[in-house]
Amino acid sequence: MWALDHPNDPDSTQALAAATTHRDQWLRIYRNAFGFLCLILRRTSG
Repeated sequence: MWALDHPNDPDSTQALAAATTHRDQWLRIYRNAFGFLCLILRRTSG
């Protein structure tokens, strides 16, 4: 996620808050209507 990769950016806190809100909405609201599977793909070091 961009906010985790750029913690010193002034917009990082707002982006992380938006992502958290969307995740919570997905888990509590949309998942019941649209399905169960959600994949978040991210490169890892190594």
